Amino acid sequence: MSKNNVRDKYNLMSHFYNVLYSGNMKAKRRKGVKIMILGLTSILLAAVIIVFIASGVFLKSNYLEPWQKSYSDRFDD
Repeated sequence: MSKNNVRDKYNLMSHFYNVLYSGNMKAKRRKGVKIMILGLTSILLAAVIIVFIASGVFLKSNYLEPWQKSYSDRFDD
């Protein structure tokens, strides 16, 4: 491998490093943390909604409906 190839590879890697890590690292880290928190919150919210839908929370309860409308008329409360 010639010295020029090694130098070119080093320059290419340093270019990618500069592109990725240029700017204010503290602001990028803060933005990354915000994105992670938002992502985890949305995943957790989606999981809770899926559990509610699977358990039937949003469905009308059938056991509260009488099987005969006149059934309660036979009893004096």
